[in-house]
Amino acid sequence: MNWTTWENVGIDRQACAWFIKKYVDGDAVFCFVPRDQLPQDHEYSFDTPTSKWTHKRGHSTFYMFVKEHKPKEKILVKMAEIIDGADTANDILPPLEAYGLEAICIGIRAGCETDLEAIEKSGVVFDGLYEYLKGR
Repeated sequence: MNWTTWENVGIDRQACAWFIKKYVDGDAVFCFVPRDQLPQDHEYSFDTPTSKWTHKRGHSTFYMFVKEHKPKEKILVKMAEIIDGADTANDILPPLEAYGLEAICIGIRAGCETDLEAIEKSGVVFDGLYEYLKGR
């Protein structure tokens, strides 16, 4: 399936792409559109205003994916809390991992020529975070 989101992916969209590939659609193909353009296929878009999966009630899009697809998977729920802390503004002090994770994802995007390259490279970061949390 084609999954569409806005270009210039940050932490939330990088994490969502990782989650989609791992848990929703292993054959996912990612497409990126400019911020002033809405995806044509709303059913398989994410982190845009018309998407089924987007920020809701102060939570990141990644959190919404986890809530729908893997709500009992404790490691993914913890990852969602970390990504929320990095990607959303709220009154709760974010987990410490949020600060470093956001910096790494910004750096990955800055060092990549395309969004596709950024989501491919950031996958190892989310794999590593998952393993780190599994060991705690």
